[in-house]
Amino acid sequence: MHLRALKVEFLKDVVVQVTYQDGKMIRYDMSQMFEKYPQLEELRRNRKLFESGHLDLTGFAVIWNDELDFDATSIYDDGEVVGIVETTLNQQVGFLLVSATA
Repeated sequence: MHLRALKVEFLKDVVVQVTYQDGKMIRYDMSQMFEKYPQLEELRRNRKLFESGHLDLTGFAVIWNDELDFDATSIYDDGEVVGIVETTLNQQVGFLLVSATA
């Protein structure tokens, strides 16, 4: 299932918190992926780079630069749910449409 991310926040160390169209707020420690993707370690070495990240236009990835990005679905699937926020009717309909086609 591909849920669209609506917001990304950059917390301490290399932890991101992403809010999705279903209202779930998910925290994910990017250091979990350092062994598999060593290039991501640059995010820990360069705090300014880490905090410069943003969602791509589709909401399906967090992007830092041309070499560093990460799939928002992986964050959703492997992260920790830390809260639920109220979503708009449009977001709820979008979530239902995506769920129905998955």
